[in-house]
Amino acid sequence: MPIIAFVHVITAILLATLTSIGLMATNNGTITASKMTNRILYLVLIYTGFVMLMHTFQTSPVLVILKGLAGLGVIGLIEVAFARKQQNSEQAHTILVWLVVIFAVTAVLGMVISKFFL
Repeated sequence: MPIIAFVHVITAILLATLTSIGLMATNNGTITASKMTNRILYLVLIYTGFVMLMHTFQTSPVLVILKGLAGLGVIGLIEVAFARKQQNSEQAHTILVWLVVIFAVTAVLGMVISKFFL
């Protein structure tokens, strides 16, 4: 596994962990710290994803585009989940279900792309 892919995977794991901690927390300080740290991790994920996109786009453009869109969807859903949590919205459960599903789809697409095209 190239180092850039390793950094991408580790960052995604950290993002999932910090998001889980932030969404389960009751302290506003913990929620805010988790959101801010997540935003830094988004930048790392976007950068490493873009670098890997340059290496794999020619061999499988459809899968790479789907993975990129799913990854951006995960980022958007994380932000929406945090907003719903701070509003104490009843829609938070639905957002979390979609977040888990889209995160899983993104991870599977990433594994398929890395297995066959990296």
